[in-house]
Amino acid sequence: MSELSKMNKLSFRSIVGNDLGPICQLPQNKEELFFMFPKADYPLSVEQLQTVVENRSDSTVILLDNKIVGFANFYEVKENEYCSIGNIIVSSNFRNKGIGLFLI
Repeated sequence: MSELSKMNKLSFRSIVGNDLGPICQLPQNKEELFFMFPKADYPLSVEQLQTVVENRSDSTVILLDNKIVGFANFYEVKENEYCSIGNIIVSSNFRNKGIGLFLI
């Protein structure tokens, strides 16, 4: 399947409670977790992620064929002016394929 075909199957939605476990599996090592969530301890736990989700805005998952392949949220939002995106991660199996661009 071509990259373009795969990208057409991408979707996004707000997270739901049972997304936390799969999101915690996205960082594959301490370095990846640091870039996603610098204050977290590896391996990322549901409790750590739940805390950040509760304190941030618009936590979103990226789905490919209904499987979570990415996650991000906003940590600062000034309506009609700017927002700051944080806690970004894309599954290591799907990096460099335009998923981050799709997210933005």
